Amino acid sequence: MVASAALALSGALFLAPSALAVHELNLLELDGNAVTNGAQNATTHAPDDWDEVCRAVTATAATPLCTAAGALATSNTAAAWADDGAQNATIFTGGGSKDPLPLSGWASKDQLGGLPDKDNLQHAFAARYSVPKNTTSCKAPATAANCEVLYFGSDRFDNSGDAQQGFWFFQNTVKVDPTTGAFVDSKGNPAQHKDGDLLILSDFSNGGTTSTINIYRWTGSASSGTLTLLNGSASAECGTSTNDVFCGLVNPNNATAAPWPFKDKSGNSSYLNGEFYEGGVNLSDPAINLGGECFSSFAAETRSSTSTTATLKDFVLGQFALCSASMTTTPSADETPSGAVSPGTPVTDTAVVAFKGSTVLPTGNVTFFLCGPIATGNCVAPAGTQVGSPVALAAASPPVAGQVQATSSAVNTSTKALVPGRYCFRASYAGDSNYPDALTETNSAAECFVVRTIPTTTVTTPSDSSGVAIPNPTTTGVPLGTSLFDRAVVTGTAVGGTPTGAVNFFVCNPNQLTSGACAAGTGTAVTGNPKTLSAVASSSPPAAAAVSGAVTGSIAGVWCFRATYVPSGSTYDPSDDTGSTTECVKVNPDSTTTVTTPQVSGSPISGNVAVNTSVTDHAVVTGTAAGGAPAGSVDFYICNPSQVTANGGTCNTGGTATPAQPGKPLSAVTGTNTATADSNAVVADVVGTWCFRAEYKSSTDNYTNSSDSRVSECFTVSDTTGATSAQTWLPNDSATITSVGGTALKGSIAFTLYDSPDCTGTVLRATETVPVDQASPATKSTSNTTVSVGTSKTVSWKVVFTSTNDLVSGSNHCESTQLTITN
Repeated sequence: MVASAALALSGALFLAPSALAVHELNLLELDGNAVTNGAQNATTHAPDDWDEVCRAVTATAATPLCTAAGALATSNTAAAWADDGAQNATIFTGGGSKDPLPLSGWASKDQLGGLPDKDNLQHAFAARYSVPKNTTSCKAPATAANCEVLYFGSDRFDNSGDAQQGFWFFQNTVKVDPTTGAFVDSKGNPAQHKDGDLLILSDFSNGGTTSTINIYRWTGSASSGTLTLLNGSASAECGTSTNDVFCGLVNPNNATAAPWPFKDKSGNSSYLNGEFYEGGVNLSDPAINLGGECFSSFAAETRSSTSTTATLKDFVLGQFALCSASMTTTPSADETPSGAVSPGTPVTDTAVVAFKGSTVLPTGNVTFFLCGPIATGNCVAPAGTQVGSPVALAAASPPVAGQVQATSSAVNTSTKALVPGRYCFRASYAGDSNYPDALTETNSAAECFVVRTIPTTTVTTPSDSSGVAIPNPTTTGVPLGTSLFDRAVVTGTAVGGTPTGAVNFFVCNPNQLTSGACAAGTGTAVTGNPKTLSAVASSSPPAAAAVSGAVTGSIAGVWCFRATYVPSGSTYDPSDDTGSTTECVKVNPDSTTTVTTPQVSGSPISGNVAVNTSVTDHAVVTGTAAGGAPAGSVDFYICNPSQVTANGGTCNTGGTATPAQPGKPLSAVTGTNTATADSNAVVADVVGTWCFRAEYKSSTDNYTNSSDSRVSECFTVSDTTGATSAQTWLPNDSATITSVGGTALKGSIAFTLYDSPDCTGTVLRATETVPVDQASPATKSTSNTTVSVGTSKTVSWKVVFTSTNDLVSGSNHCESTQLTITN
């Protein structure tokens, strides 16, 4: 106890009175029991107590030992709860098991009996919290972002007598070899101290009313280091001061509840006074200044005194915050379609080293390697080529708590492009003194990325056979029957070089177009496919071209090409120029000539045509060799003389449609590029000039319409006269009446003409009566001017004189005449 007091006296020199007591930080209840008493904050879950630490640590067990309902405070960064197991298990043995001696000499054994009951530990526990520093609540160095607070405790088998305990917090992993009892590291090698390991020595006497705590640091190497006193106090009981950097206390009363299975020497399942101990220390306080250290393992020990050289008795060893780091890497490209890159697009790999259990940043370099191209798998050591020089770890920008990172040099640069394929990074970190485990990232699929084939563009232009572009292809166009060609230019990148491979050409005629273009999957393959690409000289970026085979523009209208690039090798993507109207060329229709010839009875008119003659028109429509015989019909019109005069001598407009309009279908003339049609007949019933007009209407796009209304379509209609004679005889008769005695004559003479020789039968002329009143003889004649005889005939006249003088008698006479007429 003298030594303890001396230590306490010297330690008092290191106190930092400006800091609040560790039991007042509301992180873990330092109240002399292990059960959470107060309500936790709904957001932070503070404060904790050891029942929650136990539950958190043992929650993954099949039967959790602790049943606390709450959750650990969010500021908790490490927690440990360890059960010593059977009584007298794992006790120290051997002369090298001393706190000032290297860990490599520590030894232990399982021994039943012989251990003082008051020194027999049952459980040990620890918890660490990280909270923002504040000069009024939790002090920390200016370089630290947070205040690191460490809590620890244990329970023991018996409370009879004072208890001297120590709590070691090791940075390296410390375990006990179950076979040899030696203290070893995670790989089975002898355990080693590390500069900055923490030892807290605590002495509780007088039933726990006197609390002495001294804090030491292992300083120096693992084999020759020493214990350096950092701070100490002989009055370090929690709750007695508001400015303690560290404190501790035991349960002041009997029957203090134990939240986990517990049985003391007296058979109690609850704690007698002094069987439960807990304490805390502000690691970040300048007097301690170990806030940046990570503690992987801890050990609670009992000892013969508070002297640093005291004999060690029982211990409970547990794993704590695993001062560890892990590494994940992420390339700037990936294997997804959207994440793949083209050759020449730089790709880097970023290694993120996440650390826990300490605020000390990992240091050192990360070395990057690249494997590929590989179809499957990852970049597993020793495979891969180193990427650039090792890269030093540094904080991210902006900083991320608990992480540092390094980014590799770029691969797949424009000057050193990768060939397309799948590549995987591998990153290796050798560790440092705080995080000694070497780290590598080799098996994550997230380490891989794809260099995709380079996209290309294919542009086609209608051209001639040498690849010279057709000027104004869709406006001026080309003649019907022109041989059409298409020139495709495939453009790559400077990284990929000149595209190689071939082009397949397709063409859509006017009847195959979709929305004015040659859509994908349509059209006809051009004869001569595929066409091998040839480099385009001095092109930048590099390009190659090919010209299609010939396609005859046999249909008037718009023709459109499309071209599909088929690459050779794995550098370039296929591409096409599908659905583009810039691939089109217009094929113009050919002109026709229409020549017509008026006809009578199928023969051309020669000379005048007699009035009332039936006339037809014969049309010959002539095309071109490319278009063949014209198809369609002809409308015929005719103008009579008055219409011709009105039109200035032709039938260039108007007129009368010939019968059976609309048009007369054309008939092709076999073996020629002509076709003919004939109008129906028209009767030319008026003398003068008549003219036809013929109008050809094409039924295909290959030909334009044409007409013929020339003077040669006209003909003359005339009438004729003839000189003819017909002999006729106008029969007349003359009669002389003579009185025998010379008496004057008075009366009338009747002349009747008969169609007979004897004055009988048919009367040819009605009786003509001539009065007589004169001296005898009296001669009278007929006056026939209308009744003629035009053929050879014998006629007779009957002459009857009727006297009005009763004294003179009448008389009659019949005479015939025979006349021969030759006409």
